Amino acid sequence: LHLPQPNRFIPEDFSLRAPSGTGLETSKLPMEVLAPSPVTNEPMLRLWHKMDKAFKTPREYVLAHVHTGTYNAGPEAVAMMRLFCGVVSDDLNTFAYDANVAGLGYSLEFSDNLSLSVGGFNDKLPDLMKVVVERVADVLEEFEAAGKRIKDATSEEELCEALGERGQELVEKLEVQRQILLQDYKNFTREEPWSVGNYYL
Repeated sequence: LHLPQPNRFIPEDFSLRAPSGTGLETSKLPMEVLAPSPVTNEPMLRLWHKMDKAFKTPREYVLAHVHTGTYNAGPEAVAMMRLFCGVVSDDLNTFAYDANVAGLGYSLEFSDNLSLSVGGFNDKLPDLMKVVVERVADVLEEFEAAGKRIKDATSEEELCEALGERGQELVEKLEVQRQILLQDYKNFTREEPWSVGNYYL
């Protein structure tokens, strides 16, 4: 038995960043909420920001949507993108418990675009964001490196040796996500008609 490692995501600074608001800035009614302000509006990047002056909690939310040409590349590319997001999310489970206990959360998924979101107490949110983004890059690099190493493998033993322990772990995660995605596709036609109709809207 041993004590767990310290939780790196536990917040320490709970100070508020927003000054006191007036009028609609302090409204908590959904129909009166002010829109975020544009910070950057360029051909390859659009960025909005909004300071919370209504609920007054030391929380922050970052939502990122990356528009890709995946759908134009065909259904195989869409399935591969969804599998990749599933593998990354599965690989991030080692951080999920600590982040959740510390009041933080994250999401990485692909529907019509690649969506990444992180939220929670703002003190350690940059740390979580860094972990998620770095893991996305690491998994992509590890898959590419493993693909190059297994090209010359002629037997299962050579394949396992070429993949290495980390490569085999990722292949197992990929197979799990493949089964989950396959089951989702099979269940799609069994969903309620309104749900299936929403998919085509």
